[in-house]
Amino acid sequence: RANLSAAARELDSCQLGQQLSRIRDAASLTYLEATRKNYGVAGQYSSQLFGQVQRVANSARSDSVRSSLNKVDSKRDAVTAALAHGDAAVIPDLQMILIELEGQTKP
Repeated sequence: RANLSAAARELDSCQLGQQLSRIRDAASLTYLEATRKNYGVAGQYSSQLFGQVQRVANSARSDSVRSSLNKVDSKRDAVTAALAHGDAAVIPDLQMILIELEGQTKP
């Protein structure tokens, strides 16, 4: 029984790691496309990013992961609006998101 519990925790950890990796990928692609001034493509990636962030934050058991993801999600409206308007001022917000994800969401 203890082995099953340990295996279940290990599986949860691996699944979370995979989800966080996908979130980091979407954030990186959003940033890359925004710096290339491909705001439409960046907007598509940001939709994926924030959708994934919300799903994982709602199901995360770790308070620190949830807190980091909620911090990222707090930038959703500003990033979405800036990308929709082709505003290069979005770059610092995207950098903050990448730094937050890189520093705080690795399992």
